[in-house]
Amino acid sequence: MVVAEPGGALEQAADVFAVETADALCAVIGSILEAGQANRQELAAFVTVLHASLAEVTQVAARTLDRLNAREPAFVEPALGDEPREAQQ
Repeated sequence: MVVAEPGGALEQAADVFAVETADALCAVIGSILEAGQANRQELAAFVTVLHASLAEVTQVAARTLDRLNAREPAFVEPALGDEPREAQQ
């Protein structure tokens, strides 16, 4: 049995899928709204799907921010010809 670990390849694949799905949903709903032909009942049918997609993408964003905040700032070596910061002062 394979168990996905937080931050692993399966979670990352699921995150990509969630964002791609939200993007496609946004395009479909955008087209419907631009056409201006849908009535309130037809638009209401999308509320549950939009809510679920928004919730999933919000979780993806939160996990991504957590991962970014957990990382130590990386040391960046100065480019050739640049003086180290200590020498610039």
